[in-house]
Amino acid sequence: MRQAHGRRTAVVCETASMGWALGWEAIGALATAGAALVALVVYLGAVSQAKRRQAEQVSAWLELVRDGDRKDLFDAVIENRSDQPVYAAYARETRQGLTRSAPWFFVYDVLPPGAAEREATDIPMVFPGMDSYRPLDVTFRDAAGRRWARTDGHLRRRRVRKGERDAT
Repeated sequence: MRQAHGRRTAVVCETASMGWALGWEAIGALATAGAALVALVVYLGAVSQAKRRQAEQVSAWLELVRDGDRKDLFDAVIENRSDQPVYAAYARETRQGLTRSAPWFFVYDVLPPGAAEREATDIPMVFPGMDSYRPLDVTFRDAAGRRWARTDGHLRRRRVRKGERDAT
């Protein structure tokens, strides 16, 4: 009778240890799923960062001419510091001066890698001593064909609407 009881106890102990093993397996499975989710988030962040890398290196601004016959007027500068060209670069004045009523803009079909283009404008200084640089809004397509806009210094990707795709 003792042996039967001993066997029964062994079966109960075996069942209890199997329950613990299943619990640890479930915890391991949850940890693995959590690690996979973290890896996915990190990967998607890296992909997003890679897409922005070229676009972050394109900017445009107005720079005050300090001497010469164009003193106190602005030059427009657009710069592509990336190692790939950008396309359909369109820059425009972000804020108009008190004496300016017509909008001002310039367009480049292709802006080569490392290029900094300077254009003379007729935009006058508005606030002497405080007004030597002004940001320009700029939109462009990167080498992969993604459209971007930098407005007030903030870069964002522009989604292309169906009818716009063939326009640029």
